[in-house]
Amino acid sequence: MPNDIYVRGFTAGDYDTLRSWWRGHESAPPPLNLIPAGSSFLACRDGEPLAFSLVWQANADVSIIGLTICDPRLRATVRYSATMAVLRRVMEAAREHAGEFGCIWSCTDNPGLVKMYQRLGFVNAGDASTFHMALGRFDPEFLE
Repeated sequence: MPNDIYVRGFTAGDYDTLRSWWRGHESAPPPLNLIPAGSSFLACRDGEPLAFSLVWQANADVSIIGLTICDPRLRATVRYSATMAVLRRVMEAAREHAGEFGCIWSCTDNPGLVKMYQRLGFVNAGDASTFHMALGRFDPEFLE
């Protein structure tokens, strides 16, 4: 990851930027009220947002990563570095919530994100688009 990419928390003032990214990817943006305060992050360079992701923290030892997106104008190398940076931060927040024996889930059919999740240690949960990472000890049948 280039040293000039850093991750910061999302603010409501960033929402218009995210909306433009979703439109640039020909997708509908989620409503602002679906983006949780305190567990949503942006990877940035020189003050400019590059990639976004969040973690929904369930009322159990489970965290769900979602809505990962980047500026559609980015070169592939910058897109990869920025997305990996924001995913690492989101995973850190997920681990803080899920605890020692929790689980982190995510769903995507985006081939680039699938490769990133696998590189970060996620395991395919059986469905081609569902991934999980177990934290700590689980019954082996849970992971099958």
